[in-house]
Amino acid sequence: HHPMLTRSLVGAAIGVYRRTPLYPSWGRRFGKLLRLVPVGRRGPFVHDLGDFRYHIDLAQVIDSQVYYTGAFEPEAVATIRRLMPRGGVAVDVGANTGFMTLT
Repeated sequence: HHPMLTRSLVGAAIGVYRRTPLYPSWGRRFGKLLRLVPVGRRGPFVHDLGDFRYHIDLAQVIDSQVYYTGAFEPEAVATIRRLMPRGGVAVDVGANTGFMTLT
């Protein structure tokens, strides 16, 4: 199997899921299915995301979405980028892994 092809196909499936009425209510179920996909990676690893490096653990829902699609909650990221001035200051309360803070 080819990890890049698998990653692209899973990323496309997540994109389709996000456009269905099942999103976001079926997120946990979908995440459990993703853990069954062989990606050639075991345990946490470092993944480059453009301007920063992100520690990925595919057993985590946020990390899986970031790895497969390049973003977590892309609509929220787009809104933050639209509303937040360049160089502005914000507080990310409940930041979890900090993906929103980094974007």
